[in-house]
Amino acid sequence: MSDFVRWPGAQVITGKTVDVSGEKIRIGLTDAGDLQVTDDTDDLAILPAGQSGTTALYDIVMNERARALKGKVKAKIYATNDLSKPAAATFDLTMQLAGGKPGPAQHLQVRRVTKDLYGSDQLIFRLGSPMFVNTTTYRPSDYRQTLDFAPRAAGNVRVELFAAKYGASDRTYWLMSPESGHAESLMIIITHTLGQGHSWSLYHDLGFENAFSVKFLTFMRDYFIFGRWGRQVAAAAPKMAMLLPVRAADGGSSLGPFVDTKGVGGAIINEIALSALGRMFSEINVCTFSSGVYDCITFMNNCGLAVGLGVNQDPAKGVTLDHGARKRQYLSGYTTGGPRPGFDYLPEGRWVNDPEYAAQKRRLGGEYCHTWSIPNYTLAMALSS
Repeated sequence: MSDFVRWPGAQVITGKTVDVSGEKIRIGLTDAGDLQVTDDTDDLAILPAGQSGTTALYDIVMNERARALKGKVKAKIYATNDLSKPAAATFDLTMQLAGGKPGPAQHLQVRRVTKDLYGSDQLIFRLGSPMFVNTTTYRPSDYRQTLDFAPRAAGNVRVELFAAKYGASDRTYWLMSPESGHAESLMIIITHTLGQGHSWSLYHDLGFENAFSVKFLTFMRDYFIFGRWGRQVAAAAPKMAMLLPVRAADGGSSLGPFVDTKGVGGAIINEIALSALGRMFSEINVCTFSSGVYDCITFMNNCGLAVGLGVNQDPAKGVTLDHGARKRQYLSGYTTGGPRPGFDYLPEGRWVNDPEYAAQKRRLGGEYCHTWSIPNYTLAMALSS
C-alpha cells in the first residue's frame, strides 16, 4: 500500500490536510511503483526530486501565476496511474504565501477578468447614432468657420476587461471591439491624469486607489468609452478596436509598467489582442488628451510598437507628439492661448453649432472646449480625415 509522507521525517499525510506557509513543500510517495503524483488545480508544479529507497520524492511548488495573482492555493494531491479509477492515496494541501497576499510577478501575467467582476465573459452595448463634426465641410485653417454637425451610426460594440500584472503593479484594461467582424486596427487611449484639484473627491469616492474597483471601472467604461472616445472610434472607424488602460492611484505611476517599462506596453497590448481579437499588432494608433500627453510620449518611446496615427487633444502646455507616421493635433486655446504651428485651432467660436453647446456651456463655462468639445469630437475628426 502506498502512502504520502512529509519529507524529511516520513510523517504519513495520506487522508490529511497539510498547511504550508510558503511556496514549496517536499513530499514522498512510499512504494510508488508506477504511480504518478498529480493535483486538481492549475496552480502547482509537481517536480520529481529523487528517490529514497522505495519512496519517490517530489517537490510541490506554487507556480508563478498563482504566486503573482492568488497568494494562496488549495489543492487535492493524488497518487494514481489511472485517472478513471480511485486514487491509491490522496491528501489536501493548503499553501499560502506570507500574509496570504500575492507576490510580485517575475514575468508579465495577463488575464481576462470581465466575468470575475461583471458576471459575464463579455458585454454588448449599442451606441446609437451620435452627432459628430461633418469633416466634408471642415476647413482646418479657417479659424472663423463654424463647424457643421451630422449624425453617424456607431452600431454595437463588445467590451471586455483584462488585467495585467508585472512586478508589483496590477492594472486593468478595457477593450472595445466590433460586435461582429474582425478588428483590423487598434486605437490606444491615454487619458488625462485623474484626480486633479476639485475632481479628486469624485475619483476617490469611486475607488481610484483600487485598480479593481467595480464602481470606478464602470465609471471609466461608461464615461470614457461610451460617452467619449469609444463612440467616436465605433462611428468613424467601425473595424477598429480600442484599448483603454485604466489609471489607478495604488502606488507608482498611475498607468504602471504599461507606460514606463521598456517593451511591457507592447507585450500587454498584444497578449490582450491575441486573446480577444485573434491577432497581434506591429503598428498601433494612439490618442491622448490634456495632461496625458506626457505619459503618452513615454509610452510611445517604450512600448516597442510602431505608431500609425497619433491624435493629440488639447495637450498641456501645447506639447507636441514626437511619434506617429501621421499626426493630428488639436488646440482650443484653453491650455496654450492662440493658434500654434502643427495644430488645428478650434476655439469656442467654431463650436456654436454643437447640438450640446448650450447645455455644456451652462455646465462647464470657460472649460466647454477643453472638457467637452475637444475630447468628444476631435478623435472622430482625425479618423475621418
